[in-house]
Amino acid sequence: MLQLIFSVLKTLQDQELTVELKNDMAIRGQLKSLTQQSGVRRFLNIKLDNIRVLDEERYPHMVGPPPCAHLKATVR
Repeated sequence: MLQLIFSVLKTLQDQELTVELKNDMAIRGQLKSLTQQSGVRRFLNIKLDNIRVLDEERYPHMVGPPPCAHLKATVR
């Protein structure tokens, strides 16, 4: 299943998409890179450029300069 998701997301390179994090925050940005990490727990590492949080009132600390990274374990 992860391989299918990886394949679909790879076709969206340089497109704008929304990522929902485990803390219910949704961020939108341009997909720059996508890598797959295997092992006991498999992950997709997603790099977005030009990000913005969708609910600025709920997450005012995310408005302004963008954060540099989100841990892969925080993506839902």
